[in-house]
Amino acid sequence: MLTLGWKFIARLSRISRSTTCFLTLSVVKVGLKFADIDNNHPMAGKTLTFDVDIIELPV
Repeated sequence: MLTLGWKFIARLSRISRSTTCFLTLSVVKVGLKFADIDNNHPMAGKTLTFDVDIIELPV
């Protein structure tokens, strides 16, 4: 049985290419027969702030 908040990894393979992709999935809603799964990045929708030091600029 799935539990709300569980995270798991899904592997996607493309037949036409030898590319494999991994997605982190989260269970966001659990019903009697179905569950809603979210594949957004955990930082999606959040405000990010970066502290950047510029070391050198090309002349």
